[in-house]
Amino acid sequence: DYVTIRDLAIDSKAATGGTAISIGDGADYFLIDNVTIVDSDSQGITIHGAPSLTGGIVQNCVILGADNNGIQIEMDGGSYSYHIKIINNHITSCGSNGIYLSSSGTGNYYTTISGNTIVSCGANGMYLREMYNGTVDSNVCMWNTQDGIEISTAEFCSINGNSFSKNVQHGISGVNTDFCVYDSNNLQGNDSGNSETYDGINLDASSVGVIISNNICYGNSVQRRGISNDGMQAVITGNYCRDNDYNGIYCNATDCTISNNRLYDNSQAGAGGYDEMYLDSGADRANISNNTIGSPGNSSESCIYAASGTHDLLIQGNWLNDGMGSGIELAGNQNCN
Repeated sequence: DYVTIRDLAIDSKAATGGTAISIGDGADYFLIDNVTIVDSDSQGITIHGAPSLTGGIVQNCVILGADNNGIQIEMDGGSYSYHIKIINNHITSCGSNGIYLSSSGTGNYYTTISGNTIVSCGANGMYLREMYNGTVDSNVCMWNTQDGIEISTAEFCSINGNSFSKNVQHGISGVNTDFCVYDSNNLQGNDSGNSETYDGINLDASSVGVIISNNICYGNSVQRRGISNDGMQAVITGNYCRDNDYNGIYCNATDCTISNNRLYDNSQAGAGGYDEMYLDSGADRANISNNTIGSPGNSSESCIYAASGTHDLLIQGNWLNDGMGSGIELAGNQNCN
């Protein structure tokens, strides 16, 4: 316990299959501080083993060109990580993910990932699996080959105040994330190859009760949608979605609340081709209130479009202006107010 590794430079490009720093069984409350790692032949830093590991910190490190993940937590089966902090590191050009939390053990609890810069990695900026009550804040992830961050199988996590920009796929991808909060993030110019496939924030159908609030989803005419939600009981509030290819907000899940958002000048993929807010056929019992929605008159079609098959919608108190089509278009809906 209490091992400290600091103020080192490690150049491992001549190694075969090796990780630059490996923290293993029972090394609780370790500290890795101010280490530069160049060209690791596997992971830059790995935290692993059994029994469970508590209280370690990786901070102020520079990892350049690790062949696999930059920083990885991968516990043995039946073990978990607890209160690990990964803060203020710079990770560039890794072959896989910048930061990776594995699902190999029983979970990663109360992990803090803060203030890191992750650039030009071959997979995701961050790929966080089996994360519970974790915090991801004030990170920058740019120019990564997949998502800025994918968080998968998570509960009660906070993803706040980050910048996920110009990644090839989604800025934020939430997969099976329950009761998590995505707040005050900057999502700009993701889907950088303009494939019309990836979004600023994308939430899948296995997610429940997520709050998406106060984010800026500025598409730069490349992101498909500012926010795309398939997760039931989501609250989407206070976001600013502008200049995305398709919609500012898309929802295809039941019992969602979409309120106090600002949507402007979306449908950049084609004038009149898409709507500022699109409620697909699964968006039953949605509450759409107090949103400010408009366009310059030459981009989006309707301000709010509800597809055929949606029912029991409540649409009230919205300010709708200057779309090329309708303010509100209801396509064969039932029981809408």
